Amino acid sequence: THLADYQKAINENTSMLLKVHTSNYHISGFTKSVSNKEIAELAKEHRIISMEDLGSGVLIDFSKYGQKKEPTIFESLSSGIDLITFSGDKLLGGPQCGVIIGKKELISKLKKNQFLRAFRVCKMTISALEFTFKQYVDEKVAIEKNPTLNRILEPISEVFKRAEVLKNLLKDIEIDSEIIETKAIIGGGSMPDATINSYGVAITSLDGKQVETAFLKEDTPIVGRVQNNQFFIDLKTIHSDEYSIIIKNFKKFLERV
Repeated sequence: THLADYQKAINENTSMLLKVHTSNYHISGFTKSVSNKEIAELAKEHRIISMEDLGSGVLIDFSKYGQKKEPTIFESLSSGIDLITFSGDKLLGGPQCGVIIGKKELISKLKKNQFLRAFRVCKMTISALEFTFKQYVDEKVAIEKNPTLNRILEPISEVFKRAEVLKNLLKDIEIDSEIIETKAIIGGGSMPDATINSYGVAITSLDGKQVETAFLKEDTPIVGRVQNNQFFIDLKTIHSDEYSIIIKNFKKFLERV
């Protein structure tokens, strides 16, 4: 896509130029896109609105921590775009909702629109979103307290420690396992091709497919992966209070085989 494509498309019925960030898909090969600044300037020239749908939305520059670069909300704002939309959950790590920010006069018009009553969120969602934003006042606090950010940016050594804990708990109930290196996926709704180095625990003494089938049928299902007929759990998203659930399910599986 080139700037000329936008210019050719503008006519007397055009009221907005919209750019949609590829937050949940990836295009590779011979591609080109138009910058936010160019779109904002072209829209201003024709006296129409410019808008960017950021999709996931993130307040912290992940590239500082060795992760894939994802455009921040601040970068979009500073580019001159009039309106920006992004998710309240996903990379932001807050409640599920959509957020619209931008020029004051445009936000005021949106607030007056009768459709707002149909689409606005409840007070509980707003309260949760406020709590999430307050954590971002201090970036260090956000990374420590926000579960999404914490698991994306935590040191790999922390994942290995959790893997060791699970391996030892499995040993106590006479299940053989080994710690393996894995690649955890951030998520297709956020950063589709981005992976994080992680560790998993592979079960070496049980049939992987049987374990997977049994665990998916439990009251609290455990989602793992089967590789070389070994069931393994990636520790990237396992929390300390979930070890007991995993061990409980393994005990029930052993009783049945």
